[in-house]
Amino acid sequence: MGSLPTDEESLSLYNPPDEASREIEQFLHDHPLAVRLRQDPDFTESRPTLKIPEKVRGHSLTAGTLSGPGRIVVPPFQWTEKDGKSLVSMFYVGDDMSGHPGIIHGGLLATLLDEGLARCCFPALPNKVAVTANLNVNYLYPTEAGQYLVLRAKTTNIEGRKAYVEGHIETLPSGDEEPKVLVNATALFIEPKSAQVMRRKSNVVVSFQAVCGASHSEKFTTRSLTENASNGTGDHHQEDNIWVSAHPAARPSEYTFINGAPETTSGDRPSHHSAPAPRSREDEIYELKGRIDTLLHNVIGGASNPRQNPHYPLNIAGWSKGEPPATVEGVFFRGKSFKTQYYGPSHLFSFVGEFPDLSDFMKHLMNQIPVMRKARNELIALRDSEETSPIPNNKFKREKLLELIPPRHEAEALLQIYLDTFETTYRILHVPRFRKQYEEFWLAPDEAHDSFLVILVLVLAVVYCVPPLDPVSFVGFSSARRNRAIDYIDICSLWLNQHSQKHTTMAYFQARCLLHLAKRMNIVKVKRIWTSAGHLLRIAMSAGIHREPSILGHKVSVYDQEMRRRLWATIAEFELHDSLDRGMVPALREGSWDCRPPSNINDEDFDLDSQSLPASKPVTEFTDTAFLCASAQSLSLRAELIALINRIGSPLTYEQVLGEDQKLSRLIDEIPNWVAERSIAGNRQNSDRALIARSLLWLQLEQFLILIHRPFAQGGQSTSQYRYSASSCISSAISILNRYTKSDVTQDFSLVVMRTDLFRAAFSLCFDLVNINNRASGE
Repeated sequence: MGSLPTDEESLSLYNPPDEASREIEQFLHDHPLAVRLRQDPDFTESRPTLKIPEKVRGHSLTAGTLSGPGRIVVPPFQWTEKDGKSLVSMFYVGDDMSGHPGIIHGGLLATLLDEGLARCCFPALPNKVAVTANLNVNYLYPTEAGQYLVLRAKTTNIEGRKAYVEGHIETLPSGDEEPKVLVNATALFIEPKSAQVMRRKSNVVVSFQAVCGASHSEKFTTRSLTENASNGTGDHHQEDNIWVSAHPAARPSEYTFINGAPETTSGDRPSHHSAPAPRSREDEIYELKGRIDTLLHNVIGGASNPRQNPHYPLNIAGWSKGEPPATVEGVFFRGKSFKTQYYGPSHLFSFVGEFPDLSDFMKHLMNQIPVMRKARNELIALRDSEETSPIPNNKFKREKLLELIPPRHEAEALLQIYLDTFETTYRILHVPRFRKQYEEFWLAPDEAHDSFLVILVLVLAVVYCVPPLDPVSFVGFSSARRNRAIDYIDICSLWLNQHSQKHTTMAYFQARCLLHLAKRMNIVKVKRIWTSAGHLLRIAMSAGIHREPSILGHKVSVYDQEMRRRLWATIAEFELHDSLDRGMVPALREGSWDCRPPSNINDEDFDLDSQSLPASKPVTEFTDTAFLCASAQSLSLRAELIALINRIGSPLTYEQVLGEDQKLSRLIDEIPNWVAERSIAGNRQNSDRALIARSLLWLQLEQFLILIHRPFAQGGQSTSQYRYSASSCISSAISILNRYTKSDVTQDFSLVVMRTDLFRAAFSLCFDLVNINNRASGE
């Protein structure tokens, strides 16, 4: 009967083939860290790659392919703490493991972390085996080739079949210097539900600790194969044994080999044989089932985000050329007769509709608690009574506008919030010019032009409800600050309504954009937001703002040309944003505009007297207009997707969904990482602005992954055909929720977003959790 080497036996199995290997071996063996760990009774020393039989070691990635001169030169030394609490591994990585010359490839570091973190937690799990559910790697510094390294891992939590592990790779100093952490990672490993069954069905005592550095008391043995002689399988060597892959996160059914003949008793199901042998139909079915499980694992289980899986995309478009699983059409009607409101598939209500019991629950609650119905009716009556204009005679009065402007210190605080958030994304103002007019206003308020006053008041209205400048107080249905913001909106609306659309100016379009923004931020006439955005778009197109301004030549100054591009990009973003939130097909479609994106330059780079614009900076460099420049790269795709999602009678096919998924994933990967720029390093204000812009770029793309996969995900949890969509929805929803909760600029970030993607992600995840719970209850 053969067995794998014990931990202690593995320490004497390596014989260095050359002088360089001997020097590395000696250095690692005698290093003070190795000596200290060797003397600690809580740690067990081993060399796990040497516990794999030589005849199959060549098929292992880290024990075979990546081992040898110039690579992982000598087998790593490993120390595992009792019960899987922690792990330390020491090794040397040669020059042949580079990505860039002299720099270790990041994929190798991720592989080493995956294996190291898995080996750490295995002894703590019930059946000593798990698969990688999630691995997050952060590369902190370039890892130079040709150096000694240390991998440290620690099991942070065990929850039943789940193990949470964190770790890092650091340098191995030769003297008293402190080690430098080069890359860190966190991971989640999950023991398959079938782990215990697989161990029970097998005719062997399987110890996965044989390859993850556990105690040598649990050997990896086989039952004597001489018992199989009566099965007609021929002669066998008693040294033959089962070997489990050195990759600790591999599925057992994927990497379990049996050398020798299969056993046909006790329901054994060997997955590989060293020689052909007659197989029953049951054996063939079992093997096919194992292959299907492996494929499904590769498609949806090999990465926390399915789009990051190296096996994706496969040719899975051929799985379905038809429509999504039968579901209720994702639209929502309210009202009756002609007093109806319609909300399309991408509106939040379509997600609420996935909880049919919610409406019944609310109706039941209203009937059981009459005071709630009474309070609801009173609030509606109060709201309706307040929807009257505070402006007498509904005429614009300059004096009233001046009275509404707050003291300078308050106005300055509000203005700065606006500039740090909204003007970081949507570009409406030329800040230096506006600042100059702002200073002149405070010197001589009566001399300020009406258009400037309207723009200033609307800027204040956009952010008036945000800062806690005074205790929150309520007047009727809403807060006092919201009521004041509505006063701002009403009087500015009067100015815009009396303004001639035949003689429009830049200030007119700026005020229109700010009015739309202020209404959205203060929840004013929210049901009309989509129609308001469409009206704004059509006013702009009627003035030709959608056309490239340079074709007008000298009729439009360089300054005005650039401002027209900024305003068009902003108006286009408004229209797409509001069409998505309302669930409507956008008016903006490919071929309906040719205005170029604004130049990626700062406001200080041009003014009224500019004869030409400076060269536009690369989109990877953060400027005042970087968000709009980067967002323009996905404008056409987002317009197309909103139309596809909300069109009537022609749902997306699965082939289309997978194709759009790839486009979105590529664009998400290409989002510039402005926060890491050296030019803004150390500048907290610019770093926050860059973070806001980058987060919003990511959110406006990531939310589409939920929307396109949602129809298929509804049946994907129980249907392998659409399981990728189910996994993608869960991954995107969790990512969006994490982006909100982990933001360092939560207040400003929520101010900029003013959108429903947070609720869309939350409802999507709730739906998935309810489905999972229902299936678990039914089993």
